[in-house]
Amino acid sequence: MPSSNAGECSSMNNSYECGGGDGYEERFTRLFNGSIENDCEFIVGPQKTSIKGHKLLFSMASEVFHAMFYSQLRESSTIVIDDLDVSGFQGMKHFIYTGNVDFTSALQACSTFVAARKYLITQLKEKSIEFILKQNISPLEVLELYEFCKYNNVSEIEQKCIQSIQEETEDVVRSKYFLLVDAHTMVAILKLHSLHLQSELEIFNHFERWAIAEADRLNLSKDKIASHFNCLLKHIRFLAMSCEEFASGPAKSNLLTQGEKLAISLNLMDFGSATYPENFSLIQQERVFKSPDVEEKKFKHTFLVSLDKKQEMLEVDFDFGEVKWIVSQRIFKESLYFQVQPENLENEDFLIRSRIKLRVLSRMKKYDDLCFENECFTIYNEETESASGNKFGISSPVIPLKKLKNLRYMEDNKVIIEGTFLLESIDNTGAEINEPNVNQ
Repeated sequence: MPSSNAGECSSMNNSYECGGGDGYEERFTRLFNGSIENDCEFIVGPQKTSIKGHKLLFSMASEVFHAMFYSQLRESSTIVIDDLDVSGFQGMKHFIYTGNVDFTSALQACSTFVAARKYLITQLKEKSIEFILKQNISPLEVLELYEFCKYNNVSEIEQKCIQSIQEETEDVVRSKYFLLVDAHTMVAILKLHSLHLQSELEIFNHFERWAIAEADRLNLSKDKIASHFNCLLKHIRFLAMSCEEFASGPAKSNLLTQGEKLAISLNLMDFGSATYPENFSLIQQERVFKSPDVEEKKFKHTFLVSLDKKQEMLEVDFDFGEVKWIVSQRIFKESLYFQVQPENLENEDFLIRSRIKLRVLSRMKKYDDLCFENECFTIYNEETESASGNKFGISSPVIPLKKLKNLRYMEDNKVIIEGTFLLESIDNTGAEINEPNVNQ
């Protein structure tokens, strides 16, 4: 039985347990927080913040630091780092000293990822990305995170930011940072085919708010505003508005010239009756809008899936639209997928937009997870119910079994799959479905 006296250790099978609660992690945490025998200094970011440390610990964590301090080309003990911010460097230092991460936001995790990428600390890169991907990114920080990712080329997170902008557009455009975004970010928003708003008019109104703030920053006079924002106005779908919508907003705006207003108005009443402004969008198709009262359900579940076709099929359920939905695992023709089916519609009609993401978790930390995602629209009514013999459903992405039968992901012929199922009730059946064209 181990002694309770501080400093005494017991050993068994070459492992050691020290009493007194003074473990290695606590000792290195004291080194991180204190100034015990610091022998190097980093001057970080535009504010020239001084961060002190220990050459040995930094060098053990990174070959780049080892070369800085111990190679023939070693630098001085004071290193200037002007391409990282303080929060990212501190996040990296915390990991180097403790082996743990302590992120307070997705933005800090992304900043730490950039630092880990610069100094080739692979495990920290993985932990940073893992933290961000598991977060529901706040709409209050998503635009700042998106711009940070674009500037620092963090493509792994860009798409998650875009998804968050699409799903929480209302909160995003009301955040303080929205009026501060650069023109490239505004273009990225305006080019999206699906937004959580109610109309093209609402998109224009929010764009106008940003344009006025940008004009103030650039000290643009009123007579120059219209020409300055032409390169962005081309992404507004004026021809998808009604005449009443155009008259209530854009027709009164300083962002358009009188000639442009007249040309758009005439084309809204009778398309082709007047020459349309050369650089403006000719798209008449409405975007996919999601109003605040759209019913939606996000369901997540982690499955331990056997790749043996003889094993019993896995099933879980969740409620959506006053209907119980069954998620079941299927194996068919050397592929694995999940089927989402309503248990009993009771003559109800649905137009469901679904987005399903499957993440096959790696059993080995040095390998990335496998990710598969799809999106589709599905109509449920008496006609589709009859045509399918009551066996219709929504299918997830299909995963070839040969991808799963790998020691990176499989153990005892089983894999762990994290599934995210997002269902949205769009409208009543009978509506015309137009698939989003993300290239427009």
